[in-house]
Amino acid sequence: MKKIILLITTITLLLFAASLLAEDMMKTIPGADGENVQKAVDPDAERAFYGYLSDVMCGEKGIDPEENDLTQTPEKHTKACMMAEECANSGYGIFVKDEKGTYEFFKFAENGNQMVRDNLLPNTEKEYGIMIIVMGRMNKDGFIDVKSINEAAMENEAAEMKEEEMKEEEMKEEVKEEIMKKQANEEMKKAEMEKQVPGLKTNKVKE
Repeated sequence: MKKIILLITTITLLLFAASLLAEDMMKTIPGADGENVQKAVDPDAERAFYGYLSDVMCGEKGIDPEENDLTQTPEKHTKACMMAEECANSGYGIFVKDEKGTYEFFKFAENGNQMVRDNLLPNTEKEYGIMIIVMGRMNKDGFIDVKSINEAAMENEAAEMKEEEMKEEEMKEEVKEEIMKKQANEEMKKAEMEKQVPGLKTNKVKE
């Protein structure tokens, strides 16, 4: 019996040690949608960064010329601002949502800046809130060495479609409420008429 208890205790300790080791080997990087993506601590590991594009000048300040707080609402940052000479010359990066729901800014290495200048900004149809997916790795200087940058078009379209659906539902609810109000008013008028004219029921006089 003692051997069985000892064996169970040993297995439990081993499992606990393994779980602690797994936590030490993993680090959390948040995605733009607020969900956490697990990635290896290895700084050379390639990973995906998901969030909103920004120039470095506004990104490091955390505020744009229109005084939008980019750590809270990076989707309000405009394409025009990012393409302005001073902002464009500062370089680019990405705002990524953290576990607390605020956004942290990560700068691109020069190869990523060039991709944004040459392809992404000239070709996007978005005037603000440019959501992107970046594949790359964090280098020793704290910049993202970018392998690829793509606009998250499907996510943007899905968000816009959802917004349109919500507007349609709101309109349906407003129409429904208006109809219910009219019906209630009609019922009230009928009730008043029945009080004023004896024998009057639903607009008909009993014979």
